[in-house]
Formats: sequence, structure tokens, C-alpha cells
Amino acid sequence: MLCQAEACPSGGMAGPRTGKTVGLWPGDHRRACNTSDKEQAMADREDLLGRAEEARRALLGAAEGLTDEQMTKPAVGDWSVKDLLAHVASWDEMALPDMQRVARGDAPALAAFDLKRVDEYNAMIMSLRRHFSVEQARRELDISRKSLVEAIGRLPDSALAEGQFARGMLQICAYHDGEHTEDIQGWRKREGV
Repeated sequence: MLCQAEACPSGGMAGPRTGKTVGLWPGDHRRACNTSDKEQAMADREDLLGRAEEARRALLGAAEGLTDEQMTKPAVGDWSVKDLLAHVASWDEMALPDMQRVARGDAPALAAFDLKRVDEYNAMIMSLRRHFSVEQARRELDISRKSLVEAIGRLPDSALAEGQFARGMLQICAYHDGEHTEDIQGWRKREGV
């Protein structure tokens, strides 16, 4: 079904469409070593948040200009654009308590998530959201990301270091936005809207 992306130890993703490991962003590279660890951590934080923000803008842009009627027509399987937005918001919401757990020094729940059950989870969570209006889906998408970014802003830099859960989750959020941006763009192209 949807969203079977798996974080890879190399820092890339195994995409649902190809199964191949790819870098999260083309041209990714380490900065020069002439900065302090603190400066590097701040730059990494800004870069990660900037990429997540850019991916969200692209997702919103893909849905921009659609009428409520268009937003509720099937776009990917039986999911509409509205459903895709509600789905993305659900994963931001799922990540939020984990960022709070990480801030407390506790283990994140999603670290134990069984990716083999992602379709089951998506079906269950969407069964609770399919009735949302377009307006509510958009609002929840906005609120969930703002809340997640605020929670990430309260994390110590060490929580966003390479190999840490919070860093990987933020990268996955950006990847997930990109995945569904492509879905919406593809649907719009097929439908001529």
C-alpha cells in the first residue's frame, strides 16, 4: 500500500517504489571541519529543519489550488488528496510524543515499530480520519508539523546527531512528505488538474 519506507543504517532510505537505498537528499555532504562541534550541531539542526520545512512546502504546493471536490476524489488507491494530508499529519502526531520522550531521556515508542505492519497501522489510523473535512485535514497537517518542530526545538543538539532517533525521524518526515508530494503531483498530471 503506502509508505513502506525504511530507514537504512547508511542514512538513506529504502523507498517503497524501488526498494533501493537512496540518499535522503542529493548532494548531501559533510561540512568542512573548521567549525566547532557546537557550531556544527546548530548548522545540522537548521539544515534538518530547513529540509523538513522545504518538503512540507512542496507537499502543500502540490495540493494548492485544488477545490474541495478535487481534494476528496480518489488519488492513490482509494485515498484522496485530503486523505493523504490527514495520513501525513497522523505520522507527525505519532512522532510528537516520541520527541517528548527523547527530551526526557526515555525510549521512543516508534523505535520498536514493526515496518511489516505499516499497512495495518495506516488502515487503522485512516479509518479514524476519512471523515475529516478538507479544512480539518489541512489544519491538522499544519498544527501537527508546528507541534513537532517545536518539540524538536526543545531537544538538545546531541539528540539530532548522526544515528540518533530524533534525527532519523525528522529525515523520515521530510521523505514522507516528498513521497506524497509525488503521489499528488502524479495524480494531478493523470487527471489534468
